[in-house]
Amino acid sequence: MTRWTSAGLRVTIGAVTAAVCLSGCVQSGEPDTSPTGAFVELVDSYLDRPGAEDYSAEQVDALEAARDAGELKFEAYAAAVDASLECIADAGFYVERDPIDESSGYPMANYFYEGPEAGNPVADECIHVNSEAIEAVYQLQPSSVAAANAHLATQTDELGRCLGNEGIEVDFDGLEGDELKEAVHQALNDVLGTATDGAEPALACFSALTK
Repeated sequence: MTRWTSAGLRVTIGAVTAAVCLSGCVQSGEPDTSPTGAFVELVDSYLDRPGAEDYSAEQVDALEAARDAGELKFEAYAAAVDASLECIADAGFYVERDPIDESSGYPMANYFYEGPEAGNPVADECIHVNSEAIEAVYQLQPSSVAAANAHLATQTDELGRCLGNEGIEVDFDGLEGDELKEAVHQALNDVLGTATDGAEPALACFSALTK
């Protein structure tokens, strides 16, 4: 059983986002589009969801403090991850920490663990209790999304040039935010859909997005 948080959680972001009102919702039905309103709704969606009753007091306190402050700080996120890793290590898992990962435009803890047998639920329970909601909120909060979007925008010029050199024409001009992400994903899907033994250089162009 292994897990890299820097990749594992991001895989589920699309599904999580679909279930969360990231733009904020109020009882009148009118959207609250302010960053603070969106963040409050995001935090509440995790505090109110099934299974939240299992969160540790520390995780709940950190979420509530962040909700009041309008942002979940890296220090609170890192402390929650540390609690999960301590729990996992105490359960007999091998735990390895890598340097902080800033490839998405904001700092993220990067760790690996390996358990004594496949499918062991102990580590997943450690994460659920100590940091699951905090890790999700930290990545989905408006400030992190904005930082990720800004970082992506700095990478796409080089990506476009690289793909053009491989005979794949893309146009990212004037795109930002979700539209830019969708265009990048579409470009990747186009390359994957036509992948042959000679497609490695085109696929390698996307490595610029992780530097």
